[in-house]
Amino acid sequence: MPEIALAAVTLVRALRTEAGLSQVQLALRSGLSLSSVRLAEYGLGITNRTAEKLAAALGVSAEQLRAPINGHDATAPVANGVHR
Repeated sequence: MPEIALAAVTLVRALRTEAGLSQVQLALRSGLSLSSVRLAEYGLGITNRTAEKLAAALGVSAEQLRAPINGHDATAPVANGVHR
């Protein structure tokens, strides 16, 4: 798996586990199907819509979820949607 995709997988999974949620709970909270959550965790199918729903359910910005995919440091502070 490419490093960037692995970073996205690690971030979605890390945020979910940090929130104490199972994949099923995240699916219910986000309004996504369980398969969409699983695909997102594996770095597949992270569309803008999926990122926005997952972000809202996890309490982060969609940009933070997309950051590893776009090559930014997802742990960097975000101000007005811009990584510093």
